[in-house]
Amino acid sequence: MSNERSFTAFAWNVRDGLADPKTASAIANVVAKIKPAIAVFGEAAPSPESVDVATNLFFRDGLRYWTAHALYNDEDDRLDRHGLYMIASRAIFQRPERFRAAGRTCMSAVTLDGELGFVGMHGFDRDQSTKGGHDKKRIRQMKEVVGHLGEIGVAKAVIGGDLNSMLPNQRIGRMLGMAVPLTRLLPYKNPREQQTATERFGSLANRLSQMALGGPITYLQSQGFIHADPEARGTMHFGPIHADLDHFFGWNVEMNEFTLHPPESLSDHDAISVMVRY
Repeated sequence: MSNERSFTAFAWNVRDGLADPKTASAIANVVAKIKPAIAVFGEAAPSPESVDVATNLFFRDGLRYWTAHALYNDEDDRLDRHGLYMIASRAIFQRPERFRAAGRTCMSAVTLDGELGFVGMHGFDRDQSTKGGHDKKRIRQMKEVVGHLGEIGVAKAVIGGDLNSMLPNQRIGRMLGMAVPLTRLLPYKNPREQQTATERFGSLANRLSQMALGGPITYLQSQGFIHADPEARGTMHFGPIHADLDHFFGWNVEMNEFTLHPPESLSDHDAISVMVRY
């Protein structure tokens, strides 16, 4: 590419870790080593005020970041509240903006030259209204994310975060995807509702099997987006299951040096980073 520019992107589902000062400090240490130009944190913290400590930590090394936090504010009134947090280098990106996709808050930031748009997001892990509609809702969410990129008029794009979807052609995805008809028969309840052990198992099995369908990923690939990790390594670890839920997808860019960063007990997800050249 002529006049090539590059930056490091980073994403991590931190399981409300930015709300706790001690955990936020440990997360900031990981970020300080990598020094990404842009980073998105899913399940960052349940309120904007609780990320103040994290914001101060991200500034401690003299890096000049835009920062933004927003609650998901899901339209289906889900019972567990989370927030999305983004940091973006002021030397490379314009101020991040919030937008809605299928009733959930996402964030985008455009490079100073207006050429590339980055979207940070967290894919729905369920549709509160139905057992079998989770994947369809994530597809609708992704279509609206791609639509947003079209609206802001960028020629190149990167989408990153916990998409709650697996590449459907991978072994774990195929195995879990085949179980979809069976998991719909299991008892099921939403988070924070009183559940029996069987209902908890049914909820997890149903959600994982729906994630394995990979609808949003199939849609992105149909639109010309390329996956950053050719190996599609697992990023969320639940016992013997290592599911590839966290991703970067690029459009009209080159992505190299995709890296998994072990969570070191800070989350049940690995952090991910990638070098973007455009």
